[in-house]
Amino acid sequence: MREQRWAVRVQDVYQALLDYKPQIVHFSGHGAGYNSLILEDETGNHKVVNTEALANLFKLFSNIECIVLNACYSEAQATAIVKHVPYVVGMNKAIGDNAAIKESYWVL
Repeated sequence: MREQRWAVRVQDVYQALLDYKPQIVHFSGHGAGYNSLILEDETGNHKVVNTEALANLFKLFSNIECIVLNACYSEAQATAIVKHVPYVVGMNKAIGDNAAIKESYWVL
């Protein structure tokens, strides 16, 4: 089963992971450099989610086998998450908007 979530907030990601128990997660959106990825807050504004918090989130879900972070400079997040998930792909440089669409989404 493939599920998508567009312009997600932090709690939406957590809830979707609980509801669908995915084996593969694909994030396409924006990275904020070494420290974070960008989601949305409750009011629809950009919310910076730090690397440690993201890694700790995925630590809670043993069913996830692979995560793809299609966001600029997401290598640091991939390095942190791979401590808890067997396979993680992150980007080590900037990628264009055609490769990482402006609105964040998750495929579960």
